[in-house]
Amino acid sequence: MSGGGNVRRGLVGYLPVKGTLQQLSPPTKLLIFLLLAVASNFVYLVNLYLLLVIFAATVVLFSFARLPKIWMRLVFLAFGFEALGTFVTYTVIPPSSVPAGTKILFSFSWFIVTDHALITVAHVVMLFFSMAFLALFLVGSTTERDIVEGINFFRVPRTIGLMFGMIFRLAGILFTDYDTVREAQLSRGIDYRQGSLIEKLRRFFGVMVPLIVLAFRRAAFSINALDSRGYAIRNVKKTTFHQVRLHKLDYLVLSPFVAILVVSILTRIFPWGF
Repeated sequence: MSGGGNVRRGLVGYLPVKGTLQQLSPPTKLLIFLLLAVASNFVYLVNLYLLLVIFAATVVLFSFARLPKIWMRLVFLAFGFEALGTFVTYTVIPPSSVPAGTKILFSFSWFIVTDHALITVAHVVMLFFSMAFLALFLVGSTTERDIVEGINFFRVPRTIGLMFGMIFRLAGILFTDYDTVREAQLSRGIDYRQGSLIEKLRRFFGVMVPLIVLAFRRAAFSINALDSRGYAIRNVKKTTFHQVRLHKLDYLVLSPFVAILVVSILTRIFPWGF
């Protein structure tokens, strides 16, 4: 906690205590992630219209996530390369491999653009973007404590809850350690924005090695802390100090996502659209 109690540490940055998403309970955020992830896979290659609706919902959720600006630039750069690679994969084909009955929109040697290829590319790109935006929404709007409380809300076995809690906790600490190591190297005059690609990769690996060492140390510290406190996993009934409940706002926010999942399942059973 810092900033006079106005912010708290999240997985990849600081989150406002009274932000829009912070009014939702942790299980609600996990349910939004799961509902849209399942729905997008139900309509993949079945209905482009509904997949577009899901994609638009993930974009709105992503806009609420608190991610560092450098992350935003890297994300959109990676997504641009992914979209271009997918388009090339489905359009650079030999003429003999063009499916019968498809409409050729443009062709030049082995570069053939068909209506079927464009629809498939749209499905692949929007599914990839939707899943990526959902993952970024989750890590950009929650803390490791939110993840653990959300998992425990669904009565998941204690071992699994502890495992996910440790993973997300170490991930959050890893981001902090990355900033620390990077700032330490910047203070020594190492500039990551200059030089060739090989030199940038060499500097990047120079950051990764200390991070890996720190990650093993953090894991050892966490294990020793649990052991020193007599933490047991099996044959022990656990209680939770913070009781997580769903409120009216949570049900109100979840209702459209539940509706999207229901429509997606029905669309899978009774296909329509393209």
